[in-house]
Amino acid sequence: MELVHTSKYLTNAIFNKVKEETKIVGWKTKRSSEKAMSIGIYDILSENNNDNKYSEQKVNELTTKVIELAKRDL
Repeated sequence: MELVHTSKYLTNAIFNKVKEETKIVGWKTKRSSEKAMSIGIYDILSENNNDNKYSEQKVNELTTKVIELAKRDL
């Protein structure tokens, strides 16, 4: 049950960070929006990386993937 709670928390935290940036006109092409999302997502994933389950490289890959999905689907 702990994993489900953590997954929901992470999903909501990341969504709220991305949603915040998508309110900015032209966010998909603004480097500042991508940077803000990247920092926020990275911080959320890093802070919740219990027992260093994921390497820094994996956290970076996940951060990039989330931004790519946001640009494609939002």
